[in-house]
Amino acid sequence: MEKKSVAQEIREFANRLAEINPEVQEAEEKDATYYRNMDKQNTDHVKAELVELMDHLEQAITYRYKNSHLFFNNGDKAGTGEMYRLKEQLEKLHASWDESVDLYGM
Repeated sequence: MEKKSVAQEIREFANRLAEINPEVQEAEEKDATYYRNMDKQNTDHVKAELVELMDHLEQAITYRYKNSHLFFNNGDKAGTGEMYRLKEQLEKLHASWDESVDLYGM
């Protein structure tokens, strides 16, 4: 059996709800501007969470850098290289965010 996408599961759930309670109708459809504005709010919110995640990662890198000599008993230091690589990837994602989430028709 083929695995269903989240969107398919949501559609099926909504259809089951409509069958169970036919009085519940979908809200009146709004114009395209409404949906574009809602999409913009959603993507802006996710972008803000991305910025917050980058800040938290920077704090984690700083903590590890300052305290890496305390993590082991054998004189080794904890590395930060992979964390910096993750930070760079997030920064690239953030830099191209607006172009990546730009609306387009199909």
